[in-house]
Order: sequence, then structure tokens, then C-alpha cells
Amino acid sequence: MGEDGAKRLAQSQRVAMLRSMANSGKRLELDTVGFSMAPLVQPSSSVRIEFAPEQEVVAGDVILFHRGESLVLHRVLKRLRRGGVMYFIEKGDHQPMYSVIPVDCYLARLVSIRTGDRVFDTTSLKGRVVSRVLLWGSWLEKLAYDLKITLFGTSPLPGGRQVIAAGNRLRRWLQRPALHKHHDH
Repeated sequence: MGEDGAKRLAQSQRVAMLRSMANSGKRLELDTVGFSMAPLVQPSSSVRIEFAPEQEVVAGDVILFHRGESLVLHRVLKRLRRGGVMYFIEKGDHQPMYSVIPVDCYLARLVSIRTGDRVFDTTSLKGRVVSRVLLWGSWLEKLAYDLKITLFGTSPLPGGRQVIAAGNRLRRWLQRPALHKHHDH
């Protein structure tokens, strides 16, 4: 088996292991890669996830789900039911595009983000407020994306400087010294 085959096997085993922990209430810390959830989650961050039942997931929560053998950490914009099947509308905070995934792909919910020695608790009052603000921003971006597709076809125009500036202001606010140092409960 070549290196690519071994990597795919390891990824599928990782998804299977995470699926086996579903609904257990256990928590696990994972390292992150990519920028799809910037500014909240950076590639150098690690995240703590909780294997909570999907019924507890609400709009604004950030969830870990699998797309095939890949793991994805994105925000839930909405839950919806179509033809008797439950779905999440999900979107990365730093992406204009969104997608609809079946809840069967859900693995866990984000509870905290560690960047260096700083920890941001997404379940705290501050964390819930930030989630609501980012949810609102994601909905606006989704609506703008849909409008661009409607007006200009399948190749939307690139995002504006205002979105980048707002993301930078939010990142500075999240990195204020008021954030608590990490401590296990």
C-alpha cells in the first residue's frame, strides 16, 4: 500500500473512531488545519469537542462533521427537515459558500478553542454572544452569496474588504487579555 493509501486508511479509521464516541458526552482535543473558521479558529489552534447528541445542536454552534473521510469544523446556520430527514445548513466563518449536510455526518460540538496559552470557552456567556454575532454575519454572507449567484451566475465575485476588516477587529477582541488561561474541569 502506498503512502496515499495508508493516509486514506488512517483518515477512515479516524472517522470511524470518532463515530464510535457519538453521544458519549466525552470530550477530546484535536489540532486544526486550514482557515475556513478564521478568525475564531486559526490553523495553529487546538479545539476541544464534546460528543453531544445532535438534538442539542442549535444554530450558531460550531460542529465537527465528516464529509466522506475528511473532518470539517464549521458553524451551523440552521437545522431543517426535508422528506423526513434532518439536515444542517453549515458554513465556515471565513468562506462565502455554505452546504447542506445530513445530521448523520455530525460527530461532535465545539466547546473551546486553545491558541497558545489562551482558551476561549464557546459555552460561556461571552462564547455564546460571539457565536450569535458570527451566526448573524454568516447569514448575511450567505444571503450576499446567494444574491451574487442570482445576479452574476455561478462564479460569485470575491468578498469585500469590509468582511476582512470586521474579521480582524473580532480577532483582536477575542485575543484581549480578558481571556482565561486554560484549566481542566
